[in-house]
Amino acid sequence: MMMTTISPCSLLAMFLMVLPAAAQEPSLVEAADWQNYWRVSRYDPAGMPCFDQPDSEEGSVVRYLYFKQPLYLLKKNKGWARVRCQDAAVCWFPSRRLEQMHTRPVLCPTNNPPMEPSPLKKLLDPNLLRNRSSVDVGRFYPTFYQIAREDLRPGKPGERLVKLKDAAGRTLASVSRAFRKALNIQGTGMLEDGRVLNVARKVNGQRRYVVLPDGSFGLGVAGFRISPYRSIALDFDVLCKRLSGHASCQPDNVLPRGARNRGVSRKNKKKLVGMLLFLPAIKGASMPGGQVHDGYLCAVDVGGGIKFDRMDLFVGTDGGGNPYYPPCRKDNAFTRAGIESLIPSDWHHFAKKGDSYKRALQTEYRQVSPHKGLQVFAYPDLKCGVIH
Repeated sequence: MMMTTISPCSLLAMFLMVLPAAAQEPSLVEAADWQNYWRVSRYDPAGMPCFDQPDSEEGSVVRYLYFKQPLYLLKKNKGWARVRCQDAAVCWFPSRRLEQMHTRPVLCPTNNPPMEPSPLKKLLDPNLLRNRSSVDVGRFYPTFYQIAREDLRPGKPGERLVKLKDAAGRTLASVSRAFRKALNIQGTGMLEDGRVLNVARKVNGQRRYVVLPDGSFGLGVAGFRISPYRSIALDFDVLCKRLSGHASCQPDNVLPRGARNRGVSRKNKKKLVGMLLFLPAIKGASMPGGQVHDGYLCAVDVGGGIKFDRMDLFVGTDGGGNPYYPPCRKDNAFTRAGIESLIPSDWHHFAKKGDSYKRALQTEYRQVSPHKGLQVFAYPDLKCGVIH
């Protein structure tokens, strides 16, 4: 990730280190003043220097900081911010390269029961797998997606909350903008009262939402229910091409990216949704409740950023692989089994848009982190049923 002899902030020290009693500044792990948490907003694969004084020409480097790394803001001074790092080191960093965090970076979610994959027999008749051959569709690169949680994205002091409405215009809840944004990105969110909402169609240009039945984790394509450690989102056009004629999709008629008419692509999605996949790398992974994963997943979802040979594995309310969050928010059963998620440093190209940086769809991760790719096998004639 960086080519330097200066070590980065420890990712675990924030939970192991006890600050001296004489220290007057707040500890990084105090949650009451979580509004003071900021994060690095600029991207540099080699990291950006944080100095021992607010003057890069006179100061020496204390730490290198990385994109999306959370920091505790101590003070600002003429374009510089004095911040505390995860290992309690204090340094000065350009304030223009920081943004306030919208999630509580050190808290663990409450009421988070173990996520378990649905039994295979609830997906399809296991007997159908006997003497059934699969198609090697190559390597895909994993990320994880989750249910957005309102308790981790509270409103800022004085913030005006936004209303979430159903198709009839009835208000379901009033939430922070940060939670609404996370809900729209993930597709599913859990309110503090326990209700689970799913993104629905727009009405008069306004996004609408639906309350799901108790025990639901969200909806994927064509009404398929998504389930922790069973559901996967991917690019159905890429899957169609890699099936090499083994399915009834149309690999030669996929329209180029950015084409206004995506009818062919929608047809591919309709043909392939629900297809059973097998990932040898996750077979044998220990699940939170004691089960052992059999390696089978269902292709039942898509994502705006899941293009080319990317895939998104659904982990319910478990951690999504952010390396700068505590273990309760970082890890899940797949990461503990050795599955490595793509992270920002796996991309070296970012496109600038306004004052923010948005990840482009380049695929540098193939060269930077080829070991993270997972082999995937598909069963073109087998589709998962409704996941309970």
